[in-house]
Amino acid sequence: MKHKKKSVMYIQARLHAAETHGSFIMRNILLELTANYQKYDAILSSYIIKLVPMLNPDGVVIGNSRSSLSGVDLNRRWSSPNSIMHPEVYFMKIQMALTAKQSAGISLFCDLHGHNKQMN
Repeated sequence: MKHKKKSVMYIQARLHAAETHGSFIMRNILLELTANYQKYDAILSSYIIKLVPMLNPDGVVIGNSRSSLSGVDLNRRWSSPNSIMHPEVYFMKIQMALTAKQSAGISLFCDLHGHNKQMN
């Protein structure tokens, strides 16, 4: 039987380095999908799930709050990232475009974020 092309779900965390709860959420997603995979059989057989647990590791390592190693808020660079100044987002977008071509498309992109003050 030929391999059926599946749609892809992306879940990423830690674009903003200080949003540590993204790591906890990602850890629990990984644990849930692997320990209780029978519960998610329909999802796992219909989709490819790509997990990116830490998109901004350099910002995390040096202790930046919202910025990358270059001091830029990567969340504001999605529309036109530069390969030198914003490689995290630049190469993520390339990978996502490649994934979209090789699969049945991307059906979900979830960016785990959090905020330190309640607004609206």
